[in-house]
Amino acid sequence: MQMKAKMVAAACVGATLAVLVLGYSSRAEQPVTDPCRGLGWWRDEGPARVQRQADHEKDLAGEQDKINGELARLNQEVETEQAKLKTFKAGTPEHLELYKSMVEKQGKLQALQEYYRQSASLREKQWTEQFFKEILDTTNKIAEQKAWPGAGAD
Repeated sequence: MQMKAKMVAAACVGATLAVLVLGYSSRAEQPVTDPCRGLGWWRDEGPARVQRQADHEKDLAGEQDKINGELARLNQEVETEQAKLKTFKAGTPEHLELYKSMVEKQGKLQALQEYYRQSASLREKQWTEQFFKEILDTTNKIAEQKAWPGAGAD
């Protein structure tokens, strides 16, 4: 459920950037006395960032499909062993061995779910930080070129 929220947030960021790219590129062709006129960096770098965001989301979706497949397989194994467990008499060596195996798989399933949740969260955080750092660096570079007050201040 949290992964869906992150995917929605990432899509919102991508959509926002797309709107900014389209807005800035359409304004650049209009004669305006705006001091930001001539900032073609959104036309040059904005679409590349939007494409990287889309590629990142596509990669995440592929990874999530693999993870979901692995977790579904493991969950199916647990359910199969739970069904088999009902066929053995409680307390027999076979029952205990199967029960042990089932509990180990349940533990592995829960551990993997937690690991993948934290791993995905960390990767998304790192990617987002890098993405916004690049935007900030580009903005600072443009500000320095245009000699705007506060240029280069982080």
